[in-house]
Amino acid sequence: MPTLPKSRLVAAALAGGALTLAAGAPVLAAATVKPGFYLDGAHGVTIITTNGAGALKSVRIACRGGEVSLSRQVKIKANGTFAYTGRFRFANATTTGALSGTFTANGLRGRFHETGTAAGCSTIAFNARYYGAHPKG
Repeated sequence: MPTLPKSRLVAAALAGGALTLAAGAPVLAAATVKPGFYLDGAHGVTIITTNGAGALKSVRIACRGGEVSLSRQVKIKANGTFAYTGRFRFANATTTGALSGTFTANGLRGRFHETGTAAGCSTIAFNARYYGAHPKG
């Protein structure tokens, strides 16, 4: 077996380590997304992620005496971000809006902006904390 000079051996080891880190980066970013409930009581926001933490399962946002809700799944990207633009329910009506956010180590930061007029919501920026898969009230 031929022997490599030390400089090439070190370069090969460093390159292998860089590939390992690059391949592991999305896994580390997605590890901050946990299955369960994310709540921001001050803004009336409840977001539930799926068991595999790969999508939003349910979204509820308090707005002018009612609640804007989304019951369709929204995919969470590998870097922990999500975005949805489309229809939301408000009472017995439908409105349109945009929801986006980023998962952090302690929860998620997000923003909801109603583009329709049914709910009369202004833009809501929220910072929801993770409360577990089965929070106890």
